[in-house]
Amino acid sequence: MPQPNLIHPVKIVLEIIDRDDSVFDPYAREPVGQVVREGESPESGEQITIKAQISYYYSGARKDAPRWERAGVVEESIGYVSMRYKDMVRVGLLTLTPAGDFDVFRLKRGDRIVKLGKETVDFYIAGFKPFAHYPGKLMQTMLEADFTDRHPGYQQGDL
Repeated sequence: MPQPNLIHPVKIVLEIIDRDDSVFDPYAREPVGQVVREGESPESGEQITIKAQISYYYSGARKDAPRWERAGVVEESIGYVSMRYKDMVRVGLLTLTPAGDFDVFRLKRGDRIVKLGKETVDFYIAGFKPFAHYPGKLMQTMLEADFTDRHPGYQQGDL
């Protein structure tokens, strides 16, 4: 099957939500207190490194862009990373059935991106869009993972 190439790929580092060690409220379907993520503290699992294509270049995307509100200036970042499914399988973010269908998909909304290339960031996965469907093939080959800055109040530098 044809496989697309990433444009200007860089390594990104992810911290995956550890649902087994997080205390969840079954009625609210959310963590009580703070969710635990693998790799965010020593002895808490792995940080996953994968090559991805990063984009801030579309309508609505921004990197540390100021927005003026009544309470003051808010800097926020919104963008996406594109990953190939074959790379996700290689690093353990996706497992396949013997027939080649998707089985376990570990990446989910709320997982954290802590590095984009050499830059340390604090972004969170907000949603997904599969793409790169080739004609005559019944499987997408890439995934767009949208991310956002959940803590725009943690501003640094000139305000």
